[in-house]
Amino acid sequence: MRVDPDRGGARGFSLVEVILAATLLVIVLSAVYSVMSSGWGMYVSGEAKADMQQNARLAMETVEADLRMLGYGYPTDPALVNPLRKITAASAASITFWADLNNVSTVLAADAAAGDATISVEKAGGFSTGDTLWLINGGLFESRTVSSKNTGATPHTITLSATTGRAYPRGTLVGRPKSISYAYDGAAGTITRDEGEGAGPQTLVDNVTAFSLQYFDDNNAPIANPAANLGGIRRVSVIFTVRSQKAMPPSGFQTYRLVSDVRPRNL
Repeated sequence: MRVDPDRGGARGFSLVEVILAATLLVIVLSAVYSVMSSGWGMYVSGEAKADMQQNARLAMETVEADLRMLGYGYPTDPALVNPLRKITAASAASITFWADLNNVSTVLAADAAAGDATISVEKAGGFSTGDTLWLINGGLFESRTVSSKNTGATPHTITLSATTGRAYPRGTLVGRPKSISYAYDGAAGTITRDEGEGAGPQTLVDNVTAFSLQYFDDNNAPIANPAANLGGIRRVSVIFTVRSQKAMPPSGFQTYRLVSDVRPRNL
């Protein structure tokens, strides 16, 4: 900085001083930008990681809830004769089972006699024409197809396509299970879920890098060949790993592993 006598002592800056000031400003702004950029990158990475973990947890919660309902609304066959198994297929990558996930099942509101074509039930709103229902009274059971229903009066009634083969007391379970399927597609990196309502398999979670189902018997011993011992399954362990959609600074792609043990209530 210098004094110019021709301008009454006015002070000014030399070119060197201006260049130095500009250089310092650039350095300071670069440092500020670097800090902000790093912070923003960490924020974006954190958000992406949180989304990945939340989606994975929601998927696991769905699997857990469905497996706990495994067998609900479906009869227990003492002889375990196919196809009356609550679990109809099981492998390390997939499982198929009967369950009423939507709690449509109800109970008889009045005794049903052998040869009845119409039964009285506590609720019939969730039943549809063509549904298969099961009348289940302990070890006695039979299936019938829903012909029509009447929900305009209490109790509700369901008309069957064929008459009942035996008598059932009031309180007998009237089940409406569906065939539920879970499967892992390693090539697509997805876990799919088919809830048996006609929509087919739907993607439950994507970016899955590993998936495994493990099965255990009453004594918590692993079942090496679950397909050959469907009736012995009492506990299912679900393990899967998801990966972030994009690389996250500074360490690249992030992964998240979940493990859950489920003991179905109706086995």
